[in-house]
Amino acid sequence: MHASHATRPHDSIARIEAFAVRPRWLFVRIETAQGAVGWGEATLEGHVESVTGAIDAARDRLIGQDPDRIEDAWQLLYRLGFYRGGPVLMSAISGIDQALWDIKGRKLGVPVHQLLGGRVRDRIAVYAWIGGDRPGDVAAGAAARLAQGFTAVKMNGTEDLGWLDSSRQIDAMVERVAAVRATGIDVGIDFHGRVHKPMARTALSAIEPLRPLFAEEVLLGEHLTAIQQLAQHTSVPLAMGERLYSRWDFRPFLETGAIDIAQPDLSHAGGISECRRIAAMAETYDVAFAPHCPIGPIALAACLHVAAATPNFVIQEMSLGIHYNVGGHDLLTYMRDPAVFDVADGMVDVLTGPGLGIEIDEAKVREAARGPVEGWRNPVWRGPDGLAREW
Repeated sequence: MHASHATRPHDSIARIEAFAVRPRWLFVRIETAQGAVGWGEATLEGHVESVTGAIDAARDRLIGQDPDRIEDAWQLLYRLGFYRGGPVLMSAISGIDQALWDIKGRKLGVPVHQLLGGRVRDRIAVYAWIGGDRPGDVAAGAAARLAQGFTAVKMNGTEDLGWLDSSRQIDAMVERVAAVRATGIDVGIDFHGRVHKPMARTALSAIEPLRPLFAEEVLLGEHLTAIQQLAQHTSVPLAMGERLYSRWDFRPFLETGAIDIAQPDLSHAGGISECRRIAAMAETYDVAFAPHCPIGPIALAACLHVAAATPNFVIQEMSLGIHYNVGGHDLLTYMRDPAVFDVADGMVDVLTGPGLGIEIDEAKVREAARGPVEGWRNPVWRGPDGLAREW
């Protein structure tokens, strides 16, 4: 008779915690009955309270479930609440999904990208922010980023704009972009959905000679037809996706050829599981993949693993020194091993540690979340006539 082999006892999800921490992040910690721990990030800037509530509801579905069944957990949370999609629910799913991938990788002793088919690259191109919400001192900011090892940056193209605004706004934007390009660094222009259709073609035409890496969210995602029209009139690569939350949201933009670069946020769009699918879907349309990530270290780690295993990935946003990280809280604040995000020649190395490949300082996170954390809110901007404008 063959000797019987001992089987590993069934593990189960025992605890799901959410930690709101400064500057504006929401971390998720999952622990199993056998003591395995994984971290995720469910940050939805300005809506931490809503996502925390969604995570509270998710506990009813997941406590007692097998943590190895990541896709089953994703489907339970996405499909069985009847109402699906949208930023709040998808951000909650994102944080939980990332934490479950972290647990699985740590249990197996391999980085997450190994579980996604293995890496297709050794290093990952990254960019950082300059200029703030109302862009200024951009040339100095670009020079400082070059000194930090970056070869590409992103900046807001404009301040707030009216539906039809003065050409002086466009002229000022061109001057700023030209000043950054003069430093020798590549630059992506984020319009942040601040532009309306009457100004969009003018804005793109103005920056076209400066050959930016991309123009991001020139128009809001609800204007599919207008974005498709813009794509037919510019040579600037059009990027968007931070306010699209699933493959179904991305589908019409891919099918109509409206975008050149898909930018899902791994903390908004269903985590590693869904963004991996979005990337593969984009690849079938020859569209590049550049995850949105102006938030915390766990989200960035998740992005880097998907980037490592994704052939159509092009460049990764990271929030080191971004203008939202204030009060002594920055990308590396809650990390025990910040060197894993070191930048050289515009790139970071593929993460090699088990799971998400970073170590979170749990004691620091618990201490930061112990007291009341004021909810971050974006500013309210109004035009000279008092009308609220897009931020």
